[in-house]
Amino acid sequence: MDGSATEKLLLGLLKSQDLLARGYETLEQELATNAEFGERAVELLVNPSGEARVRISIGALLRSVLRDAWTTTPTLEPQRTAIRDLLVEGLVLNYASLPLVESISLILADLIAAEGPSTWETPIRELAGWLAVEDDAQNEAALDALCYILAKRDTRAYVFVPHIMPHLFPLFSRAEAAPRLREKVLVLLYLAISSFAWADVSDEAIVAQCFDETYDLWMSFFLSALQTSPKSHIGLKRYILKILTVIFRDLTKYSKKSLGAAVSVVWKFLNQNLPLYVWLVVYDIPIDFVDEGLRLLDESLVGKGRLAGRVAPKKLNVETFGFELDEDHDSDNEIELIAMQLIELIATLLGKPILRDIVRVGVYPLVNAFCHYMLMTSGDEYHWLREPNQFITNDEDESSMRSIRTAGLKVVSELIDKYPDETLPALMPIIDKFLQGLDEETTLTHARALTEELAANASKRRSASGFSLDQEFLTEVSRTSTFNLESEVHLLKKREAGLTILGSFSEDIIVFQARSNENFDLTKLVEVIVKDLQVGGAAPAVLRGRALWCIGRFSEVISLKHKEAFLPLFALAVNNLNGNESLPIRLAACKSVANFAHKIEKFALLSETSAKQEYKIARTDTVNELFDLLERVSIDTLHLPLEAILHVGRLNRDHLGQIAQVGGQAFIRLYERYATEPVVGPGLKDIIKLLCETQESFSLTYQKFAGFLRSFFAQIGAAIDSQSLSKLLTRPIGQEGSQQTYLEFLLGVLDMISMFLKASSELQSQDNLTEAIPIIQRLILSCDDTMIQVRATLCLKNFILYKPHEVSRLKLSGEIMKIITYLLQPLTNETVALYAGNLIMLTTAFLLGNNNDISLLKAVVSKVYKSKMPSIIQGLALVFARLINVNAKETLNFLTSFSVENRIALKVLIDKWLLHQPLFRGKYTKNATFLALTRLFLLKDKRVETLLVIGYNPSHSNVGSEVCAPFKILSILIRCLDNELSRFSKDHRGDDIINKYVQDNEFVGEDEGEYEDEEGGQLFDEEEKLQVDLNVIKDEDDVDDIEKRFNMGIERRDKGL
Repeated sequence: MDGSATEKLLLGLLKSQDLLARGYETLEQELATNAEFGERAVELLVNPSGEARVRISIGALLRSVLRDAWTTTPTLEPQRTAIRDLLVEGLVLNYASLPLVESISLILADLIAAEGPSTWETPIRELAGWLAVEDDAQNEAALDALCYILAKRDTRAYVFVPHIMPHLFPLFSRAEAAPRLREKVLVLLYLAISSFAWADVSDEAIVAQCFDETYDLWMSFFLSALQTSPKSHIGLKRYILKILTVIFRDLTKYSKKSLGAAVSVVWKFLNQNLPLYVWLVVYDIPIDFVDEGLRLLDESLVGKGRLAGRVAPKKLNVETFGFELDEDHDSDNEIELIAMQLIELIATLLGKPILRDIVRVGVYPLVNAFCHYMLMTSGDEYHWLREPNQFITNDEDESSMRSIRTAGLKVVSELIDKYPDETLPALMPIIDKFLQGLDEETTLTHARALTEELAANASKRRSASGFSLDQEFLTEVSRTSTFNLESEVHLLKKREAGLTILGSFSEDIIVFQARSNENFDLTKLVEVIVKDLQVGGAAPAVLRGRALWCIGRFSEVISLKHKEAFLPLFALAVNNLNGNESLPIRLAACKSVANFAHKIEKFALLSETSAKQEYKIARTDTVNELFDLLERVSIDTLHLPLEAILHVGRLNRDHLGQIAQVGGQAFIRLYERYATEPVVGPGLKDIIKLLCETQESFSLTYQKFAGFLRSFFAQIGAAIDSQSLSKLLTRPIGQEGSQQTYLEFLLGVLDMISMFLKASSELQSQDNLTEAIPIIQRLILSCDDTMIQVRATLCLKNFILYKPHEVSRLKLSGEIMKIITYLLQPLTNETVALYAGNLIMLTTAFLLGNNNDISLLKAVVSKVYKSKMPSIIQGLALVFARLINVNAKETLNFLTSFSVENRIALKVLIDKWLLHQPLFRGKYTKNATFLALTRLFLLKDKRVETLLVIGYNPSHSNVGSEVCAPFKILSILIRCLDNELSRFSKDHRGDDIINKYVQDNEFVGEDEGEYEDEEGGQLFDEEEKLQVDLNVIKDEDDVDDIEKRFNMGIERRDKGL
């Protein structure tokens, strides 16, 4: 194919959307069949006579297909050298167009990563030589191309660095170099250092080869630049801090000689940069209004609307060209980026063991500076008022958010972990200063005394490093580690930051106070915090919200020593739910209401009925306000009002009727959209389950949902009739923007029906949805989704369990037997039979008059033979465990009367049963199967005594060995007994403190109470009780856990003897 044909093909792809969609396949085929296509296509890309826009589009087309085919397509091999030369030449021909440089460079970077750097050294040496040319445009093109190549973070690319490094400092120090060019030099330097930093420990020669020539020059410049005015060279300083971070973090050994000089310079810069950060980021004041002394030129700007968050924060206009680091996209404000990078560098330095004594001595000025960097920014205030849902979400998940405040909290937390005895005494007066609005001078005396004491202690254990800080330096950094402003707005910002810091480290502070044997007055602390919570008071909304959040962080401590404080705190939180309050306040109050209501219920603090009125627990408006809030939140914070509704309902069950009446339609709408959403879904189900606990709330809830559920099942039935169920299940359900499909919603509906059936049975209600049974039966037989079949089987089982008379009245036993037969068929997916055992037992007890179907029992043994999953085996084994416990000899007679694939049925059953018995779950299943095995062992029947069963143990090589059944049974029983004793010992170990902590935090083990039989562990004590007890079969396994196990495809086996 000549150049014109290649051009025609590529332009044709660009002109047609249909052809473009198949462009990758077309180009891949051309590369594989045409020996010149790759070279001709690259020629079109780099030819300067072509239209730039078209050539950039051609570059985008070629990039991925060339990358994937470069080392795997034989026809490309003879073209590689020519393509390499063309790409490098293309950079020369197009260096004046940065978009084309980018397009060519991206292809270069991909091909180098695919092939390896060794064959590209000569082209890269040529490219690096452009850095010595006195032409800014050519320099910039070379810098961009090399940045794209090194940005691949390929550790093999260090071979390019010796060709690049000698040119960087001369280019950077060139007098006429533009600021943008210097910034790109630093970006390339950062990427170059990152490419060989891995060799610091493994191959010092590589580091020396790459960095020895220029390291001292660069380090001297970096430290000098950080000592200039914070307003100067802002763009350069951001990259200087990045480079210093990678040097001290990754080149640990190599950079050790510069560590001492860098510490003092970086520390001073942390403090010097603080005023600029406060003016430009915290208060969003333009840099032109800040003088060289970092004083505000026009103080009237403070408090002019920006501080109240009434305008969106303005960002500095940063013009970008060519290559950009991915890490630079978090913010457009360079001062904010400098602060973020500075904190990261400080954190890196603080982690050096050699500096531990310096950190101990200087902990107060360090923590003081970090706390000032945590002041709420204008951007935070804007989001608080305009995007409260997102703000609250970010506040809940601080660990995943990248912000100055989060970074500062993380560094302080690390200091507390490493140096608690030094950090916490320094932190507490700072918090007190922020909360009380005290002037810095009031705490400097304490700071000096603390620093002198720490310095004296450090001198006694002076490290061999010789690093130390003189008193003059410590005094200076203590004095400059603050920002004072005589403004009410600033005092409020400090108080908000103080509440944030106090709440974030509440547990550390309490533990330290207890360990120090100090008389810590928690009541006084609570009083200081709740000062901001009075509705109608002078405190701004943001302070009230932060106070609510802070109190919540102390809830565990309050629950241990001051439980009575929860009642007035609950009342305060309820007051802040008022619809007249701003949304962020209401969201914070909502979270606190849920927290306090849960604690009040947990500790049974409502001993007197009058307390319900006094502390607003009986207030009916609370429910209305929570539902009003439910309508105003986004999906990110929807779980907060739902959690509050749940705990308010549990605290005062008089509210349940009102919750059901007011929230019926809202619950239907939310269930339709979020039933399977991992955060909102469980909260909705918990509320519905709670509403099923009283007759009034259940009737109201059922009435609201019944019509909707009937309509939904009619849709499902129609889809089954028209054979379009698979198509329907993939469609989104409900309103536009719904989060789930019909399939996901159907799973939630089947769960809801099970909840309604259980409640209807317990409350002796006549409400039921028996008309759904035929649809559920057809779902099991016709749906090809395994999880739908499993949930539908569970739902059908619950109809038989909770509404047996209704099922009998509808004469459905024949249809149910068909379903059981289908579940037991060898070709039916094993997973679908999860509840087959329970379904068989309930059908036999309630619909067949306890008359066992022989063919069904034979099918059970055949299914056991084909099954591998413990959860399936346990349900099927339970069928025969019941029979053995009722009449062991008759059961043995039956199991020895037929075979499965030439194996006696008794051996098939016992082999799989014993193999999986240690993995059985649930008290009912364990009790029944343990007793059945015990009876077989004690029976001393010759058929059991002479039976050989698999003695498989995965740790042994004798996979095919067999042992006598009684020996294996005894071994399994001993092993299971040991497992149960180990579990009991684990659940009951620990001292009183641990037990108290577990109790307070509700760390509980597997709760099987929902699935147990009413008789508990006494099911098999007396023979005459067997018939009654075994008729009540409930699910013992956590459904979600079982399904998760299936989805992972786990096949666990007993380890044998």
